[in-house]
Amino acid sequence: MKKLLLFFLCSALGITAFIGCSMNKIPKNIDGFQIIHDITKLDQEIQDWVNPKKEKTGLYKTQFESDHYLLISLGNRKNYIVKKIDISREEDRFLFNVTIQESKGESKNFHDALVSPILLKTDYIDIHCDVKIIYE
Repeated sequence: MKKLLLFFLCSALGITAFIGCSMNKIPKNIDGFQIIHDITKLDQEIQDWVNPKKEKTGLYKTQFESDHYLLISLGNRKNYIVKKIDISREEDRFLFNVTIQESKGESKNFHDALVSPILLKTDYIDIHCDVKIIYE
């Protein structure tokens, strides 16, 4: 009986820990959008487009020969990390809900944590987007 109780307690603890880890994970692909985690692996042309926009808050779109990109820049929020990105489609536009949290030097607790700017490769050629920043 004690072994069975211990098994259920360990299972419940393991499930709780697993759920806690997955809640902070940023997905790699979201319905026609691919989050680029390492900008330095991209062509220099793309890096040159991203770098001047890092410090300015805004939403930027561009098209290169091979791909279309969307850049979400939160400006000078170096103490914040992106916890979650939800994308919803409303008629002819996409709404990006970006949840951010002040890191306080604890970014190692978040799996695949992102910081501003967020670069997304997209399958959509002509898209209209809005961004909502949610502070936690």
